[in-house]
Amino acid sequence: DDVLAFKKKLTQIYGRFSAVEENLLNMRVVSILCGTLNIDNLKYQQGVLVLFFNNSFTGVDYLIKFLDLYKEKYGFLAFSFGVVGNTTNVTVSFSSSCVVDGNFLKGFIGGFNVFYKK
Repeated sequence: DDVLAFKKKLTQIYGRFSAVEENLLNMRVVSILCGTLNIDNLKYQQGVLVLFFNNSFTGVDYLIKFLDLYKEKYGFLAFSFGVVGNTTNVTVSFSSSCVVDGNFLKGFIGGFNVFYKK
């Protein structure tokens, strides 16, 4: 909500956002969502997204269900889990046609957030 209020104020002052500016604001929303879900870090490279959850994340069952249910909606090919040190990570591979940017991540991680809190 704070990011939306900030965006509204900036839009009133400066006008419409460019795609780069919009992506930057979306990534801020992603950062906030990650904090609420105990995601310490994320990395995306060449069609592969890795989410690193801290050791207080307890929603692995929900995450598996979410990934199974929304596989086609978000265009991913496969996912796998791993543990490195004190973090659980999930690696998600996306189809080459999928554009993984701030808007996509906001929908994907935000979608899991809503699913997890039901």
